[in-house]
Amino acid sequence: MRTESAKTHRPLLVDHAIQIRTYDIDFMGVVSNIVYLRWLEDMRLLFLEQWCPIQEQLDEHITPVLTRTEIDYILPLKMNDKPFAQMWLKNMTRVRFSLEAEISANGKIVMHAIQHGTYLTMKNLRPVPVPTKLRNRYTNWLTAHKKE
Repeated sequence: MRTESAKTHRPLLVDHAIQIRTYDIDFMGVVSNIVYLRWLEDMRLLFLEQWCPIQEQLDEHITPVLTRTEIDYILPLKMNDKPFAQMWLKNMTRVRFSLEAEISANGKIVMHAIQHGTYLTMKNLRPVPVPTKLRNRYTNWLTAHKKE
């Protein structure tokens, strides 16, 4: 479901088909807003698994922490919809990162989100730099796609 333009404008893109479960539906027959937060968490874990495994971070005694989540609920999802999620690294500084995500179904974007975060040392919960592995992968992606 990825398009070429999406690949070139979405650093470190990961995507995933989502299955709507009966317990995701609220009394109005649509996916509950809270479910999107769980799906974002699933996507963030998939992102980390692919680009900077969480176990490696834990071995270094650091952990990513979200500081803010912004969600735009654009269209409702119903039980028989087949949503597809994409998440990519929107921005990164030495100690902060932003992830952007979209969920689409039936050819339309149904949700857009931005999540902001930082890394903390598990020893004293103080901010630390984003892992070098992730920073390097982001920089390499930007360099490789600068010409496009």
